[in-house]
Amino acid sequence: MLFTFANAAFTAANNASDSWVRNQANAAFIQANAGFTQSNTYVWPAANAAFIQANAAFTAANNASDSWVRNQANAAFIQANAAFTAANSAGGGLSTPTVTGVTQANEVTTQTFTITNYNQAYAYIISTTDGSVSQTANTVYWTMPAVTTNTTHYMTTQSVYTGVTSLVGTNTVLVVNLNITDTAIVVTDFSTSYANTVYGWVVP
Repeated sequence: MLFTFANAAFTAANNASDSWVRNQANAAFIQANAGFTQSNTYVWPAANAAFIQANAAFTAANNASDSWVRNQANAAFIQANAAFTAANSAGGGLSTPTVTGVTQANEVTTQTFTITNYNQAYAYIISTTDGSVSQTANTVYWTMPAVTTNTTHYMTTQSVYTGVTSLVGTNTVLVVNLNITDTAIVVTDFSTSYANTVYGWVVP
């Protein structure tokens, strides 16, 4: 849709007799095409809405000689440029969550992580490759999974605000397998009742 509108603006620009309209629309076309890929990936709703608004203003400006309309079109064009800048800022301008915590932990233990740039206005998407995770305000609790050998696991965190999602922050934790081996005790004489004070077992 964004690309279609940009092409429509370009066509109108090339058929307009007003040089101001031609210059503005051509500039908008260049910006819209450059922002097309970025807005599709990061801030499509915001950038698309801004572009629709700018396109509507351009249409009005193209069909009116009133200076107020032209000024409004200029304001919309500035707004579209601001949306373009946001589109080019990875994550739509939202900061990638910074999460601090351990980098190694024993299996089946609960570890605490902190979102250092936490914003209570944002929602957070937190996921792990295994184990269970929960969040309370700026604190994240990750219960490590059981592992049969030392295994690296990951936790990813994103912030969400007004439909815009940030880039992914990743934490890496080496989950340590607790391999406990018991010493075998062999009883060869069952003829007598006695206790072993070293190992703590009793034969009646």
